[in-house]
Amino acid sequence: MIRINLLETAQKKRRKRALPSGAPAIGLYVGLLLLEGFLLYYWTVTKEDALAAQTQLTTEAQEKLAGFNKLKEERDELAGKMKNDENQANIFSQLKNANVGPANMLLFLAYVLTTPPLGNHAERVAQEQIGWNTQWDPDRAWFTAISQGKDNKVTLIGQSISHHDVDELLHRLRASIYFQGLRFLSAKAGKSDGKSPPVIEFKIEAVLNYDPEVGKQPPEPPPGEGNKDKKKGSKPDPATGKG
Repeated sequence: MIRINLLETAQKKRRKRALPSGAPAIGLYVGLLLLEGFLLYYWTVTKEDALAAQTQLTTEAQEKLAGFNKLKEERDELAGKMKNDENQANIFSQLKNANVGPANMLLFLAYVLTTPPLGNHAERVAQEQIGWNTQWDPDRAWFTAISQGKDNKVTLIGQSISHHDVDELLHRLRASIYFQGLRFLSAKAGKSDGKSPPVIEFKIEAVLNYDPEVGKQPPEPPPGEGNKDKKKGSKPDPATGKG
């Protein structure tokens, strides 16, 4: 009689049913690996794009900075050339003024002691507009000596018939750029020859200037002129009876 062990066979079947299959776990692991690989790839691509964008921005910024530096160098170079040209122009102008100025100054001194022609109406009008007395006779004043000292100081020595002639001469000298800071040093009556009244000997000091850009300065009033005007216009003190 053949005996079949059915109990052992049933136990083996139950044991097989109890053991889980490994296929789903492997699939899950593979899926996770694929997802991780995709995420890693995406992160890498994103980082590369961001790095490329940042590199491009850095390159553009460096190019702009290089352009700005180049423009600054060109501007500084141009400013240096302009400054050099300006200095050279000033030097040339000073040399020209120094060469032409003395001759023009002497011509002006001769001009202030010259009466314009009667037919030259425009010149007379121009002189009147700057305050010159066109009725004044220039023969009433003349220069006897001109000397130049240190610091471009010049002394004009001359004679005139009266103090009014000296005033008109000063008024004309102040219209030029050549004599800055006109100062009346002295004015006194000279010796008389007995046949004609004594002339007024005057001395004027100024600073020579040949630069046309320098402004004009009014001269100081002759000594004694201000006191004369003050005495003429003053009234006696009621308490003392003196002016």
